[in-house]
Amino acid sequence: MKYALIATICLLPVFASEGARSDVYTIDLSKSTIGVTAFEDGMMGKVRPTHAIEVKRFGGRVKFTSGNEARATVEFQADAKSLENVEKGISEFERGGFQATLQNAVLESEKFPQITFRSTGISDIRPAGDARGFTLHGDLTVHGVTRRVSLPVVMIVSGDQLRATGEATIKQTDFDMKPYSGGLGLIKIRDEVKITFTVIARG
Repeated sequence: MKYALIATICLLPVFASEGARSDVYTIDLSKSTIGVTAFEDGMMGKVRPTHAIEVKRFGGRVKFTSGNEARATVEFQADAKSLENVEKGISEFERGGFQATLQNAVLESEKFPQITFRSTGISDIRPAGDARGFTLHGDLTVHGVTRRVSLPVVMIVSGDQLRATGEATIKQTDFDMKPYSGGLGLIKIRDEVKITFTVIARG
C-alpha cells in the first residue's frame, strides 16, 4: 500500500526548467491525495465490492539538474499509521474493525512504521500537449520489504507548480503482507490493490 503510495513518485519535473541549475520541488500535502482501493472477493463483495483507503501523512522531494534528466532523483516517505479507511456508507463499528485489521494484521505499522520510495530512473517519455507522460522506476519499501516497481505518470508544470497524476496496481503478497480474509468466507480481500494519486508540488 503502497503505493502508495507513492505520491512524490510523481514529482518528476525534469522537463520543466531551463539552464544548468539544480531544482527541488517539494510536495504540498494540503493539495495532494493518495488513494488505495482494496477489492472484495468474498460474499460481502456483492454488497460492497471495494474499500477506499487514503494516505493522510506523506512527503518528499525531487532534485534534478536540467539538461541531465537521467540523474534526477525522487525521494518519498509516508507514515504507515496514517492509512485510513474513508469508505462512505459504513458504520463507525465497521470502520473501526477494518482500521484495526489494516494497521495490526496487514501493515503491522507498529513494527514497520515507514513506507518509502527511492527512484532509480525514468523511461518511455511521451509528450502530450502541455503534459508529459513517462514511466518512473524505483525501489518501494512497504512492510519492511523492498521491491523494484515501475509506475506510469502524467505531469504538467506551470510556473513553480507541478501537478502529477497516475495509478498503478501492486500485490500485497509481493511485500510479505497477507490479504485479509475472515468470517468463513464472508470477507476476502483480493491480493491486488490499486493506487491512485494526484500530487501537487512546489519549487
